[in-house]
Amino acid sequence: EQPGMSDVYKFESWTATEIYPGEEEFYRAMAAGTECYFLKPKIICQSEDSKRRSSNHGGTTNVGASLLLPAEPPKARVAMGEEWAAFYDEFVLQGRECSRKPPSNCARIGKCLDEAVREVLMDLYEGLDGIDFTIQNNLDATAEYRIIDGHSEKPIKFADHETKLYIVFTGKARFSRTVMQLQFDAVYLSSDEYCGVLRPVLM
Repeated sequence: EQPGMSDVYKFESWTATEIYPGEEEFYRAMAAGTECYFLKPKIICQSEDSKRRSSNHGGTTNVGASLLLPAEPPKARVAMGEEWAAFYDEFVLQGRECSRKPPSNCARIGKCLDEAVREVLMDLYEGLDGIDFTIQNNLDATAEYRIIDGHSEKPIKFADHETKLYIVFTGKARFSRTVMQLQFDAVYLSSDEYCGVLRPVLM
């Protein structure tokens, strides 16, 4: 089996948790025990700088993954419907007071956004077109921090890989009442849906 991200890279890129002195060995072991493979964007325009950043990833894998980070993060624009417009007015424009008491349609809006992220992932990344999967995005983080962060709801069994793997994604979101603009900073396959590699710290 071909290797994915190196253990060193996973540990050094474990950004979801602040690692304090004395905790390094615990997180090194956690990183070593987690499989991770970058997904390959359908269109890669890779600069020499990104090639240097990718040099320590350690190989490729047969599960539709590539260990090259694109020079420009993949982006997409998604048209949003009336439910999103209502959510935008109530949850975003009213600020934190509203966030303490989510609107009644919050669950439906979450599913709407999850589906939008899923469709964009299939459009932008290789190996996902023929796969049946659903997405769980952190809706609160999208509304408050203008980011997308989440994973596939269930692990996926790839025909050429023994371990079931989750799709993990993180990036930025800019939105208005009618349009969502998504930028994927990292999309990869992982044996752990809560993998901390290249993930944001949410307070």
